[in-house]
Amino acid sequence: MPGSTQRTREPVGTAEPGHDSSTTALALGAAVVLGVVVPLLVVRFTPDPAPADTLWRWAIAFTVLVGARLGWVVVTAPRRLFEVVFWIFVYVFLALAPVVQLRSGQHPGTTPRPHVELHAQALLAVVVGTSAVALGIAVGRRRRVAARLGEVPRRRAVVLAVLALLLFGYYTWKTGLPAMFAARDTRSAAALAAWPDPAVNAVVRSLATFPLVVAFVALVRIPARRGLLLVVGAAIVVSMNPISSPRYVAGTAGLSVVVALGAMATRGRARAFGLGFVAALLLLYPVADAARRVVAEVNTRGALPPTLDVMTSGDFDAFEQITNAVWYVRDLGSTDGRQLLGTVLFWVPRAFWPDKPTDTGILLANAREYRFSNLSAPLWAEFLVNGGFLLLVVGMLLVGYVVARADAGADLGFRTGRRPVLAVVMPFYFVILLRGSLLQAMAGFLVILACGLFVERTRRAGPIGPAGRHVLLLDRPIS
Repeated sequence: MPGSTQRTREPVGTAEPGHDSSTTALALGAAVVLGVVVPLLVVRFTPDPAPADTLWRWAIAFTVLVGARLGWVVVTAPRRLFEVVFWIFVYVFLALAPVVQLRSGQHPGTTPRPHVELHAQALLAVVVGTSAVALGIAVGRRRRVAARLGEVPRRRAVVLAVLALLLFGYYTWKTGLPAMFAARDTRSAAALAAWPDPAVNAVVRSLATFPLVVAFVALVRIPARRGLLLVVGAAIVVSMNPISSPRYVAGTAGLSVVVALGAMATRGRARAFGLGFVAALLLLYPVADAARRVVAEVNTRGALPPTLDVMTSGDFDAFEQITNAVWYVRDLGSTDGRQLLGTVLFWVPRAFWPDKPTDTGILLANAREYRFSNLSAPLWAEFLVNGGFLLLVVGMLLVGYVVARADAGADLGFRTGRRPVLAVVMPFYFVILLRGSLLQAMAGFLVILACGLFVERTRRAGPIGPAGRHVLLLDRPIS
């Protein structure tokens, strides 16, 4: 009868379509470029170390494997965004950068007096942690998971957008509009003057920024609200511009907006997006620091080509911070999870918890007596400091498992145009979680998660099993 509905089964294909010959050829080409050509260029344009210094050879072997894996995944499965982002981070910060630093003998100025004797153990930690994630992904992909389709109720999207604009307006009123376009140090000082407690400051800053991004992604799905979409977009430009905001925060906003507007609508776009992401981290990320601080770090050593020289700057301190974590556990012992407890209870003001743990990056910097303490603490370092190599393996296995399930659940949404909002935003925030410290990243993570869960209703669309097939149940009018 007209107007009646009937649930019909519509095959939606496979979670990962089979690879034709052109896809395989392109994937092999990307794997060769990232896994062979780029590492060879790094070796060619860095000075040869002393014959006794052979650790870089193990680092280059790791780089070859990671680059090949990244090239293959970004071509054959570009919409597995969490996994793609993970391999990009490892490739740039924990593979290429350590090779440059080990071969040149130049290390980030923000981590002076490196424990060179512990570099081998640090590289082992990187390899073990990365391998654990890869194993966790493999296990997670073999488990059945329900595909997720996101539905954005118009009223919820509007409510979130209005609330996000009000929070942004309050933050701007307290800090002053000029501070939003000033150097990052100036804006941070204005925010600290308004909210002196670091925990409160982090929560307020996150509430004034990330809800705007989630609201924008949701509003893209509602064509009737283009005017509100433009207003939210303008607020994002003001609140998360790369001049006054951390580059990871500005990058999360920018990349989420680009994906929401269709950067991954086709497999070709998704591949180009992933490869462009790698190039941006290598070429654009370091120079984006020039205007964000009153006094920017300038590397004038000049012994390396500019593209490689930046990999010895403070932006690429991840390997040395993992080295510091190895030293910390060896000499001072692990914290037995105390740092993770501080991460879980990040919202507790220090007025109520005077000895609340600091960021792990700051903990390591203070232990090494560095003058500059605002350093990263990659997830590898976080697990090491909290529980040594055992927690590193267990924690990274769990991370890989969660990555696989998150990607599988979002795959159908990307291919049908009803991508879950969190699947657009959270993968790019994942970079911040990988880089650390976790404590400073938790406020933004929970704000994004809460906003995504509020603005969107997700429903299961049939199971995805090891074979990758699922069936979507649709309500269709029968004429």
